[in-house]
Amino acid sequence: MYQGMVDYIVKKGAKLINNKYQIECNKTLDDMQFTMKDSDQVDRIYSLPFSFYTSNSSNTCTFLIQSYNGADKQVGFVFGNVFLRRYVSIFYYSNLTVSFANPKDDYTSGLPTWAIAIIAAGASLVSLAGGFAIYKKCKGNKNTSGLTQTMVSNTSI
Repeated sequence: MYQGMVDYIVKKGAKLINNKYQIECNKTLDDMQFTMKDSDQVDRIYSLPFSFYTSNSSNTCTFLIQSYNGADKQVGFVFGNVFLRRYVSIFYYSNLTVSFANPKDDYTSGLPTWAIAIIAAGASLVSLAGGFAIYKKCKGNKNTSGLTQTMVSNTSI
């Protein structure tokens, strides 16, 4: 199966560089579809868009699905981060099964990573500024109406 994925991306123009397949990000590749049987033996199709199975770095996209050689000498691949970040994963420890579901919102057309980083940095700055303003306000207001207690000791040193 992995070899079929590699053949597809090579046909579309991917090249093997430093043991990783890379392709220009402006190329359009189809969604990759995987079929798995559920607990009732019904085929379920899971689709991964191009943006999920590649990483974009300076207009070169790296193929993120990596192979491994199994004990039976078969070449396989791992459904790691590439798959798990696309679908909601539900782990049932009682019967040792995993279920997958589509997220409520489809994140394939979401913001690019750099935009999310800028939003997160901006939110952090606003939080810091707000916290600092509250600190300055509280520090400037000395509480003179509070309870004070004098410590008295009748022991001598």
